[in-house]
Amino acid sequence: MKFGIIGAGMIGHFHAKAITAMTGGELHSVFDLRAEAAEKLAEEYGAKAFSDMDAFLADPELEIVTVGTPSGAHLDPSLAALNAGKHVVCEKPLEITTERIDQLIAAAEKDGGECLAVLLCGGDQLVDPLGGDLKGLLADDVLAGVERGERGV
Repeated sequence: MKFGIIGAGMIGHFHAKAITAMTGGELHSVFDLRAEAAEKLAEEYGAKAFSDMDAFLADPELEIVTVGTPSGAHLDPSLAALNAGKHVVCEKPLEITTERIDQLIAAAEKDGGECLAVLLCGGDQLVDPLGGDLKGLLADDVLAGVERGERGV
């Protein structure tokens, strides 16, 4: 699975670590409006760096996008990724209002993608939200229709 990260700040570093620790996970690319931040994180993991969102999302090899922008700034990058046909794993909270969450759900349903929120983040929990293989869950359509889930550690 080829992942791209939106947001090269502290959370982006946690996402990169979790992706590379996951069996079958590959950090393919990093996007940040701050080109230097994207380049630094991408170089650390041997990934491509982008400071242009359209170019980042146009990459046909990119399969799954993690969104690690600040709370309240998840909607636009998540919608852009979903509209580009990518699966999205979004840092908690998914969004700050139910109306904004509804927009994400509608976009995921429209484009046949998945939009997951990271509710618990520790180690490789990030890309393993249900304790299983994310690639298998997506491929087997196990997550279709899931609106809310919880997992305790």
